[in-house]
Amino acid sequence: MYRGLRTEIQRITLFTGFCGVIGWLVGEVAWCLIAGGALYSIFLLRQMQRFYVWLSRYSEDPPPSSSGIWGDIFDAIYRMRKQQAQQQDYVLQQLTRMQDSTAALKDGVVMLDKSGQIGFWNDAAGRLLGLRRAADEQQLLTNLLRDPQLAQYLQREQFADTLVIASPVNNGDTLEIQVNVFGDGEKLMVVRDITRLQKLEKIRSDFVANVSHELRTPLTVLKGYLETLQDQRDAVPPAWHKALDHMQQQATRMQHLVDDLMLLSRLESHHTELRRQPVSLERLARRLVEDAGRLAPSHQLLCDGPALQLLGSESELLSAFGNLVTNALRYSPPGTTVRLRWGEDPQGVFFSVTDEGPGIAAVHIPRLTERFYRVDGGRGRADGGTGLGLAIVKHALARHGGQLEIASAPGKGSTFTCRFPAAAAHREASAAAN
Repeated sequence: MYRGLRTEIQRITLFTGFCGVIGWLVGEVAWCLIAGGALYSIFLLRQMQRFYVWLSRYSEDPPPSSSGIWGDIFDAIYRMRKQQAQQQDYVLQQLTRMQDSTAALKDGVVMLDKSGQIGFWNDAAGRLLGLRRAADEQQLLTNLLRDPQLAQYLQREQFADTLVIASPVNNGDTLEIQVNVFGDGEKLMVVRDITRLQKLEKIRSDFVANVSHELRTPLTVLKGYLETLQDQRDAVPPAWHKALDHMQQQATRMQHLVDDLMLLSRLESHHTELRRQPVSLERLARRLVEDAGRLAPSHQLLCDGPALQLLGSESELLSAFGNLVTNALRYSPPGTTVRLRWGEDPQGVFFSVTDEGPGIAAVHIPRLTERFYRVDGGRGRADGGTGLGLAIVKHALARHGGQLEIASAPGKGSTFTCRFPAAAAHREASAAAN
């Protein structure tokens, strides 16, 4: 650029000098300089015209040949256009690769802008949601998929959990939707067909429910005979006493396991209607304390909470809270305190159980609500636990729109908190109680 500028300055200097010499020879220096300036202006206009024509062609042809500063400008613009073309080719290649990779996915991918309009979707999304390339692009997703649950899910903008909806294309199929937010409020929606998983889950649930139901009759017979033998213990040889005690203990444990499995199957069933009624948390807590006093008299139970009522099923809430209290008593040393607290906070209604037990390492907490998962398997079985308590709590809370929060650390005890939405509180009854 500097070399072209120097060339241009030299050109202007020589041309001006030449015009000055001609003007001195003819005795009209001023007019010759004016004429030279006009000629140079025409030269500049010509260069600008050539530059404009070349730029307007939008082609990869090299620029017109020129010298001086105009030659440098042509060359610089030409290099910039080549770099831009290379960058565009790279972006197009990456976009093509992304489209090819998303087209190979079995899961549907839909990109939404911040207003909820569809910008892009892959073939799987078109197949699962029934989207059409020509008609549905730049349309609001909620206008095409008129599902109230989907509209509420997108409007609420709380995408930590997935959404399960019925397929808008195939009756009987089930879709799972997960939304991730990126950029300026844009959303990436992933759609999965979970019909097969739902069917397998139903088969598993039905199998567990049927087996549990079929086991009840033989267990009842076995327990009946064992109780009869225990009542006639004197007629039984002493060598059999230990075996009878052990059989009765295991039969009772198996009965508890069958009862928990049947309860869990009933909670998982979507066909079981939840009958909501005002339930006094204070009354539930007193009942839990009375039951715990008979089961573990060496523990101290403290209650703290207002006169608050919750809309829900009293039996299911009692089962959920009772499992938390039972676990707290089972895993806390004798003589320690178990605290029951309930009330309202900015997150809604809560009911918590705090113990002074050994605590739980963070690695175990995400899996505590899984069926039969135990932090210490040997101890849980020795204490008569079935490994289903927290799974029952999780599903009972889910039926009430709640969730379970666990805060624990080794050596610092544990706090299990059942959280419910604020709408679950029975305001009128609570006000009357106060």
